[in-house]
Amino acid sequence: MNLAQYGIPLLGGRSGWRNALGPALSGITAMLIWASMPTLIKYGTDDLDLLQFVVLRYGLPLVCVVPFLPAVLTKVRGTAWRRWFVLAITMQAHVVLQVYALQHSLPASWFGLAFALGVPLTIVALKATLDTAKVASLGSALVGILLFVRFQDLDMFPTLGVVLAILGSMVAWIVLTVQMVHLQKRLGDGEILVVFILLMAPAVIAMAPVAAWRWPTLIGGTAIVALAAGVALALVLFSFCLRHLRVFGVSVQYLETIFAALIGTAFRGEPGLTVPQVLAIILVIGGLGALNHLEAAQSE
Repeated sequence: MNLAQYGIPLLGGRSGWRNALGPALSGITAMLIWASMPTLIKYGTDDLDLLQFVVLRYGLPLVCVVPFLPAVLTKVRGTAWRRWFVLAITMQAHVVLQVYALQHSLPASWFGLAFALGVPLTIVALKATLDTAKVASLGSALVGILLFVRFQDLDMFPTLGVVLAILGSMVAWIVLTVQMVHLQKRLGDGEILVVFILLMAPAVIAMAPVAAWRWPTLIGGTAIVALAAGVALALVLFSFCLRHLRVFGVSVQYLETIFAALIGTAFRGEPGLTVPQVLAIILVIGGLGALNHLEAAQSE
């Protein structure tokens, strides 16, 4: 594996774990960025309606990627219109359902839990090959996440509608992850970003005329700009990680649950960590570390 061609130099020799370090750090960074999004979405929707928020969040990056569209679309020429239709509907469902759930007081930790539970389903959908050691590592991380949420002192439980919305968003993300792997055969990570942003164009165009437009506050506007930039950066980093460490790239989403809870506690006053949760975090990190080591060893 030559990471230099992707702009990431090798850190020392050519051992598998060193070659895997760049993708692993990329995946962890993507999760940190995504974990901040529930909190940023709540700030962004405090004074804006859902439609204006979605238009601004995805309209800004859409304008930025327009110059790259011709070259990227040339590479995916011949793709059946049905695939584009499914991708566009899935992307918009993922975004709208996610924002709806968070706008209706879904705690950040519940958001992270929903997507963590989608990890095994994603691995199955990708038809990834797992040996006993990988299953054990994944099991450790999953148990850690379940314990993490179990011991969180949540005094706010979402309604059934909100639960269904975030679960729908999670299922849509599984579909998008599988499609991302498919697109990696023809596109680079930055080009995949262009395609995914383009998928939101129908929603942006449809929502813009009917949104209740008003100026956001300084905090809300800053949150929207941060989300627009964060979506782009995190998607590229996640694609890079998934390209080189497929199982770890999917499983690293467990960290999003932890990061989301910590950020929600720091900025939105959600419940802080308990001692059992700290132990659960250690279990999660241990499982992910072992999984990364196993995949890195196979790349040698």
